[in-house]
Amino acid sequence: METNMIERNEVIDGIAVINRDFEIVTANEDLYKFIGIAKVYSIMDVIHQVDLDDFIDVVNGLRVNQEKSMVIRMKNIDNSYRWVLIRVCREENANQQADEFVVMHISDIIVMKKQNQVFRETIQNFRHIMAMDNELFFTYDYQKDVFSINSFIDNEIFNRYTSS
Repeated sequence: METNMIERNEVIDGIAVINRDFEIVTANEDLYKFIGIAKVYSIMDVIHQVDLDDFIDVVNGLRVNQEKSMVIRMKNIDNSYRWVLIRVCREENANQQADEFVVMHISDIIVMKKQNQVFRETIQNFRHIMAMDNELFFTYDYQKDVFSINSFIDNEIFNRYTSS
């Protein structure tokens, strides 16, 4: 049984910029909603102790403009740990006034799995519909962001599928 906590405390495409001391310099709203805005100043505080050494080794081993990915456990705002996929990249400040920094892209694996399942179901629906008739035409309503598949039956338009 799914709980609402998972839906409220999930992150997709969370982004954080950390300095050499692993302090969060800045982050996007998605990540702050996941970890909490006021309680964390160091990324080390939200990474599970078992994964901490691996994370430090990966980040310290990065060269400028090098990117690596790994799966770790991160603590969210309700103090439970979630498996997340992180992509880290070491970058240099453009004006050369400050040290290097690391950009982290963070996504919850459970949420990514849900999104993948919805994507696969949508593709399956389209495959089924496309196999039904060779004389289909498509419409897209930009204002409503709705995609429709239609066909003509006895000179009338028949809607086969409408996305929402």
